[in-house]
Amino acid sequence: MIFPKPKMKKLLYLIAGGAALMALVLFLVLSTTRPAIAQQQGAPVLNDITPNIIYNDVQTVLKISGSNFADSVIVTVADIPWESSLINRVSSSEIRMTISAGASTGNYDVKVVNVFASGPVPSQAKSVEVRTGPPAAPPAFQISDSIAPAGASLGGQTSVSFDAGTGIYTLSYSSGGLEKVRYEIDTWNDNQIRNGLLRVRDTKTGFIPIAQGGTLYRTQEPNSLVLGPYAFAFNPGVTINFGHYLHAASKTVSLKYKETLAGITTEKEFNLSLSGPTLVISARAINPRSSQFGNYAGFSLGHNEFTGTAPFQARAVAIPYTEMAPVTVVNNSFFSSSYIDWTKSNSNDWPKQYGPDTAGSVTSFKNSYGTGYLAPQNNAWYQPFNEIAYVTVSDNVNDLMIQIRRQPSPYRSLLNKRVFLNAWSFFSN
Repeated sequence: MIFPKPKMKKLLYLIAGGAALMALVLFLVLSTTRPAIAQQQGAPVLNDITPNIIYNDVQTVLKISGSNFADSVIVTVADIPWESSLINRVSSSEIRMTISAGASTGNYDVKVVNVFASGPVPSQAKSVEVRTGPPAAPPAFQISDSIAPAGASLGGQTSVSFDAGTGIYTLSYSSGGLEKVRYEIDTWNDNQIRNGLLRVRDTKTGFIPIAQGGTLYRTQEPNSLVLGPYAFAFNPGVTINFGHYLHAASKTVSLKYKETLAGITTEKEFNLSLSGPTLVISARAINPRSSQFGNYAGFSLGHNEFTGTAPFQARAVAIPYTEMAPVTVVNNSFFSSSYIDWTKSNSNDWPKQYGPDTAGSVTSFKNSYGTGYLAPQNNAWYQPFNEIAYVTVSDNVNDLMIQIRRQPSPYRSLLNKRVFLNAWSFFSN
């Protein structure tokens, strides 16, 4: 079972005798822990558990959100009360629950139970999935054959950390003894992150270079539609399970999602790491489906925001021959850039431009490149979603300049005495 504590064994045996013994179990727990019995009545409401996918090689703190959590409250897992020392009632709407390393894998129903003089009153159940840890490490980023910006090659120090008390990951880059950027990812309180979107904040400037970024999704036939990242993430018909993991050796944060719509489940992960001041994002499908329907249909880096959605000055800068690595000037004091690496893309469509929006005082600003997937005919093989993207915030515009590191094609010499026609155009949406 998931309970490693010796004094819980008697409770396990009682539960094995049947659900009818639940009241007896609660009585034993209450007589042992002796909490003050709450006098107010009413059932607790359990809205969310974050994360609800965890890995059993590390200790994890779950944030349980809802309402009407009584002063005297317990949490049950598979109808077995969790040890009181591992439960922290923060408020009537939040409980924090610690799960030690070594938990058994499986899916478990979690409930909040208000304890009244008249008896226990449970909430509805929410599921938590325990997986074997550690998860497989994501592929290492290779800058040598990329088109990452020049800043990705800068020397300096990078670090990544996770605060279990706040649910926040921090990725920091320093050079010459000075911290240049500090990106934060809030896994507890950011609804975008919890619902399958990307939102990253640079705490040095208050700038949010990615908001509402993520996957496009193509629904099933006969009325197939392509949903944008936000429309898919907050579709009332979508069920989303979310987990995260810190790969310490590679300094990589993994955000993992299992998403179900109309009976079809897809899985994806976003892996974030630093190369110099550049945030490298690897976004890919896990156990990918081969059908174009009920599947991911592209990747967007969303738009820019400021902390608290405060207005800011933004304008796009057009740099010849680097249109697909657009640059934004923010508050006339620093620069931002967001684009995908089309040389590493699995997309079978031309990179798609998002924006640029009209310059001025704004609360959000689009100026990035993502991908679009051209659906194959006759339900042929559909390339798995797999993208690399770069996000850079810097006060030096040179850090944002695209840098071609790939070696010339071995067939390049064959073109030396040939004239070819290059016809193309850009499409904005």
